[in-house]
Amino acid sequence: MLTLPVRQHFGFTRDPFTNELRSLDEVFTDSPVHRAIEDAMLDAAKFQGFAAAICPVGFGKTIIRRKIFETLKQRGYKICTVEQLDRERLTIDSIQEAMLLEWGGKAHAGKSRERRTRELKKMLEMLRDQGHECVLMIDEGHALHSSTLRGLKRLYEIESGLSKLLAILIFGQMQLYSRLGHYDIEEVSERLQVVMAYGLDSPARQGVSGPEPKRSKKSSVPAYIDHKLRCAGVKEPDKLITADAKKLIAKVTDVPLRIHNILIRALNFAYEINESRVAVEVLEQMNVREEE
Repeated sequence: MLTLPVRQHFGFTRDPFTNELRSLDEVFTDSPVHRAIEDAMLDAAKFQGFAAAICPVGFGKTIIRRKIFETLKQRGYKICTVEQLDRERLTIDSIQEAMLLEWGGKAHAGKSRERRTRELKKMLEMLRDQGHECVLMIDEGHALHSSTLRGLKRLYEIESGLSKLLAILIFGQMQLYSRLGHYDIEEVSERLQVVMAYGLDSPARQGVSGPEPKRSKKSSVPAYIDHKLRCAGVKEPDKLITADAKKLIAKVTDVPLRIHNILIRALNFAYEINESRVAVEVLEQMNVREEE
């Protein structure tokens, strides 16, 4: 973390790299990857889809999920999230109970799965007739048991006539994609719309051995750094992190957490050596080079 003297020295109103968001305006979305994820998930919500956003550790998956949640909430969607922390033990029964509790006011615990499913369908039909669109959002999808993933697919298939009644949005780390290739959840992988990211400029493309990252020619990293600094009260980001320094960081990585770590180290180091800004020379003294 940035020490208090460092924050005061460089004019930060708060630590820009702790991801403590105060409004949607502080969420960085000016990259093709962020837009692709948000568009895919909002589209799935609108058309009662079954979709998963898969990102590496440190990408900012939780922030994207929170942004999508707030956007859907502002648009009037009925949203259910599951609060159980142990995702490995999360069952389809507890997910059904969460939806019945969120949208119906009671969980119907102890009833058979068949009865809960019938009551859930009836409730979803009632909400649809009232003009509501329902979305189930599941975080840490990579930790879900295979039986739970299969159960989500069956929840997605609940319909009335030709209309789906529920959109399901899953957010997970890269292990989720690996699991989708397993034979025991083949039925899920064939229904699930997947959008993947490796970094701010690295959407997934299909390669010989599966999805492979391909970085965009124009980097979003400098704009991302500027955005984070402005959110922390820095009015002129270029005077604190030079343009060349931002370009060098962009060549090293486009994963937000790694960007944060480099900048925290650089700002602390610049303060220690009495530099007023982070230039390429400061990064080079820290052995930050493209070959990383």
